[in-house]
Amino acid sequence: MRGVGEETSPSSATSSPTTFSSIGAATSLKERIIEKLPEINDAAQFRQVREILRTELGGTGSLRDELVFAGIVDPKTNLLTTNEKPFNVFARITSGQLVQSGMDHEQLALDTANREKFKICCNQATHNLHWDSSDPNWVGKASMSRRHRFLCSKDLHWQWFNALVFGLVGEKHGGTGIAAAVAYVQSMKQAALQYAKNVGGWSDQVGLFVNVFGHNSVNSLFVHIVDLAETGPSAKALAYKNLPLDDVIKVLLEEAANAQVKGNDMRTTSTAAEEVDAENKEKTRKQRAFFFAGTDGATSLKQEITGRIPVLRDAAAYREARRLLLEELGGPSALKEELSRAGFVSRETEKLTTGTSPFNIFARVASGVMEQPGMAQENAALGQYGDRFCICRNLPVNDEHWDSEDPQWIGKASMSRRHRFLTTRDLHWRWFNALCFGLVPAPKDDESSASDGGGTRQRLQTAQEEAAIDTKCLQAAVDEVEAMKAAAVLYTKNMGGWSQRVGLFFHVFGHNSVNSLHLHIVDLEETGPSFTKQNCKNVPLESVLKVLKEESAIATISEVTRFEDDPALAATMLVGRTASTRRRVTEKMAVMNWNGDSEVVEMNIGGEFMLQVCKATLLLVPQDSLMYKLFANEHSPHFLQDANGRIFLDFPPASFKRIVDHLRLLQLAPPDRLVPPPVLSSTEEHEFRILASILGIEEFLMAKPQQGRGGVYSSSPVRSTHEGF
Repeated sequence: MRGVGEETSPSSATSSPTTFSSIGAATSLKERIIEKLPEINDAAQFRQVREILRTELGGTGSLRDELVFAGIVDPKTNLLTTNEKPFNVFARITSGQLVQSGMDHEQLALDTANREKFKICCNQATHNLHWDSSDPNWVGKASMSRRHRFLCSKDLHWQWFNALVFGLVGEKHGGTGIAAAVAYVQSMKQAALQYAKNVGGWSDQVGLFVNVFGHNSVNSLFVHIVDLAETGPSAKALAYKNLPLDDVIKVLLEEAANAQVKGNDMRTTSTAAEEVDAENKEKTRKQRAFFFAGTDGATSLKQEITGRIPVLRDAAAYREARRLLLEELGGPSALKEELSRAGFVSRETEKLTTGTSPFNIFARVASGVMEQPGMAQENAALGQYGDRFCICRNLPVNDEHWDSEDPQWIGKASMSRRHRFLTTRDLHWRWFNALCFGLVPAPKDDESSASDGGGTRQRLQTAQEEAAIDTKCLQAAVDEVEAMKAAAVLYTKNMGGWSQRVGLFFHVFGHNSVNSLHLHIVDLEETGPSFTKQNCKNVPLESVLKVLKEESAIATISEVTRFEDDPALAATMLVGRTASTRRRVTEKMAVMNWNGDSEVVEMNIGGEFMLQVCKATLLLVPQDSLMYKLFANEHSPHFLQDANGRIFLDFPPASFKRIVDHLRLLQLAPPDRLVPPPVLSSTEEHEFRILASILGIEEFLMAKPQQGRGGVYSSSPVRSTHEGF
């Protein structure tokens, strides 16, 4: 989406200090390197990327911060981590925490000295088996040759994690200098060739390659050892990022010679910006532990979300992205830190920046810093919404090629003959993307005071201190999305020329190409190839609204039902809610009749999550299950208590919360609505099923869709014509 429109006035805005700047929507150095150098397979490109790291991206200190932030480097030891998350396969193998069966004899191809420094690793058996497959599912994923191994370093100091930083890591972070880097890489080459010669069965055509950071899929050092006599389709597919080890040595020798002449070394030092950035990251890390799975070597929330949810186009996937952010990736604070570090959000104002580095097109247009020629009439079509929102367009050349089948335009051109964007004029970062709608509090100046002088407000604040999601934030998000929908519909009506089939779509963070809010307005009567291409990430507005309403209702009911002994206070909590939310809560309260089952159970789950849930919700499970027996008896001898008197359950927190959230949906949905079983990723399912089985509710949860129990939602039909996209 970069360059959506032409700039007609110079920028006067300034952005907050950052260690690197992004042209597109990159929020990490890793993405930024790919933007700058889509190929790194020769000495010239390797030389260039090292210079870019030193001069544009904040140096190795900034890169270390990113690796620490992602949990890949331990800041205390400067060593690569070997935990389950992030899963760093080569670091785990070389540290002895993971054993590859059948590889012991191959280690003997190295002499004693090299066995102490390096380890030979293999690909997965299925990847080796498909080395010659032309199936698109295997090309680029399978091994590159009939004989393909990896040489990995047993030294887990982060200065050896990737060729990008060889010889550049400063003394502050344990670096040993360019001369030591040259010697180390030369020893790697000698060990790899020794292996190929001694193991047997290899030709004398041996290729040694590394993948430079940005294009790497694992964040620990590995040299590809490839028999070039029998290569497969993957070798060709990955040629763009296979940098010969000899080219690495060549560049390092140049730098070592230059350093000797100049009387200094190539190691980078920390800048003031790096120091501030590192301090902010460390604060965020301490506030809340979070874990990347390390999918495809991800070093940012953006990459992690894309890796974990490659297709994000419906309510279920949107719901999962928000769960992932809240429960595993550090929540809104971690997301804000990533955006601030990349320069998209000002730390001082908490608003999107509107400078040119990074260039955030929709924020610039909405703020008036930039003007798109010829759009005055289209913005007038917003009518009463003109002061709140803004209409933007794509580049004219992208509009012109909306129906082009040329690969260079598919995914870049507009999605339809008529395709526009609706963005907000409110640049507070809480509206930058649908992912964080309703999860970030409004600026304090925007919060309304209570009519009773603040007494009730104070009581409510005390009651809500441990709430997972602020109900007012969620309700504001529902209102905002509904206003966006109304504005978009009014725009298409007033402009004329649009069909009755209008699609409204968000691209959720991870799959977005611009880090400021943009609702795609697409005429579905005349869509082009780009619409099909981007279908994997087009989330209908109605799907976003559906999830926000679910969360708002759940949060409101959870809070209101805590005050069964104070109906007046419960009623006060509903002030300001929409009529539909008040109706849902009232119906829910009527169903429960404020009886004993309306009790709110407070639980400490594994020391990580504090859950508040209605007892009636927990008792939806079969009566013969262990879970029912636990919660039916309020004096259950199975319960322990934490220091605050809450029920303590030593359960896996994420899996138990998923169980409770599914029960909440069953409790909320009316009998005429089916609630499908939980959708689980492959990494979640094993733990979830074991816990559900122990609690005696696995079949209850997973066997088939179930009718809702609570009648909280009306059964009105879905009005959108594009909910299924």
